[in-house]
Formats: sequence, C-alpha cells, structure tokens
Amino acid sequence: MAIEDPAMMSFFEVEAHSFVIRLWQEHGQSAAPASPWRGRVDHVQSGSRRYFQRLEEIPQIIQGFTRPALDDVFESLGREQD
Repeated sequence: MAIEDPAMMSFFEVEAHSFVIRLWQEHGQSAAPASPWRGRVDHVQSGSRRYFQRLEEIPQIIQGFTRPALDDVFESLGREQD
C-alpha cells in the first residue's frame, strides 16, 4: 500500500524507529549438526541493545520499543474524536 499524501507520510514518520539486528551462529564444543543462532537488536534512536537466544524473540524485543509509542498515538487519536 503506497501513501502518496506527504502530510500523511509525515504523520507516520514522526514515530519511526530504526533497528539493527545482528545474528551469529554459535559453534560450541559439541558436534551438533545445527548450532543455535544468537543475536542482538539495537534500537538506533536510544542506543539500547537487547540480546536474544532464539530468533522468535525478535518481535517481542521490537514491540518493547514501539508499543509505548503506538499506545500514545492511539490515545491521542481517541482524544481527538471526543
């Protein structure tokens, strides 16, 4: 879905977040055929860094940064409708 209205795009970019996700595969002493993946998520704006041991944790980590901002947006939208 493309947004062509610059004002609408500016609205969405106000609360934009950037992340750097770094992944690596750990190779331990065991001869396991599939070594586990580990990684970290860096939140660019705050400089915060969160490590994870399972790839499935990535969405939860990102939501930890974005959820409060989304709650504020929806709360302000609700006040505008009152």
